[in-house]
Amino acid sequence: MQFIGAVWRIGLPLVVVASSALVLVLAVRARGELPPLSRSFGWVVPLVWLTLVGDAVLGDQRPVFERQWKGTAALLVGLGGAVYLWKRHRQRRGTRQNLH
Repeated sequence: MQFIGAVWRIGLPLVVVASSALVLVLAVRARGELPPLSRSFGWVVPLVWLTLVGDAVLGDQRPVFERQWKGTAALLVGLGGAVYLWKRHRQRRGTRQNLH
């Protein structure tokens, strides 16, 4: 049981933070035309992000380590989303200017 508890306490944060870092890397390295987001993805990601931010900022009863890794994951996902939206905005603006 102790092994499973250690994996849960250490492995889960590592997977979540690594996945969040991957989101940022993929958003930064995206080239060409960006695909539109599906509706379900467009709803789920902001809700997960808000949950992470809420736990990191308002989680008074949570351990410091948990608040830190959730804050780091929220920051990385937020930056990845901002980069994607910025690139998507530039792409759409460029398409509109080419039409006129």
